[in-house]
Amino acid sequence: MELWLVRHGETTWNEARRFQGGRDAALSPRGHAEARALAAALAEERFDALLLVLNDTRHLDDGGTPGSPP
Repeated sequence: MELWLVRHGETTWNEARRFQGGRDAALSPRGHAEARALAAALAEERFDALLLVLNDTRHLDDGGTPGSPP
């Protein structure tokens, strides 16, 4: 079995070295680049199962995953 653990990209609060806790913050420019790089790296991967844990779905479009199902 292979297990992949992926977290969000850098946020504006991470960039400012602010404690974020459970607060939602927008991705920084670097975070957007990280999300796009991850999407490209995973584009050809096939998974048998997926568990997605979201605190806030407001920023789902921030992820850089074109072609993903809604």
